[in-house]
Amino acid sequence: MVLVINMVEDIYAVIKKGRKSRKGRGFSSHELKEAGLSFLQALELCIPIDPKRSTKYDENVDTLKAYRVVKATPPERDIDLREVKGIGQKRAEQLKAAGFDSVQKLAESKSQHLAEAIGVSENRAANWIESAKILLSS
Repeated sequence: MVLVINMVEDIYAVIKKGRKSRKGRGFSSHELKEAGLSFLQALELCIPIDPKRSTKYDENVDTLKAYRVVKATPPERDIDLREVKGIGQKRAEQLKAAGFDSVQKLAESKSQHLAEAIGVSENRAANWIESAKILLSS
């Protein structure tokens, strides 16, 4: 059986009857429990639940586990260095040349190390780092 996970956030249970299988209304409480999800967590993740179902299929449990991993890890945003307050085109090129090629690396760096690598004041480097952290958190 193929796992059914679409990037459009479509997730559905598979119901089997004999040799046939069909799309179900939702996942059973047993499948949720096996996947390590509570009823409330499933609702928060917009996972359809069928409270009348009591069956448990391994395909559905695998689908729930994979969906939980996909939803739990947010996609990394590719933010340009020029979006950081105080960094223009030339500074972005200098930062990339010094090894700070992403906003993530900029946010994780120490102000003293950044100031020495670029040749700016430590205060300005601290401001860039703070702006990068704000950008990543939004």
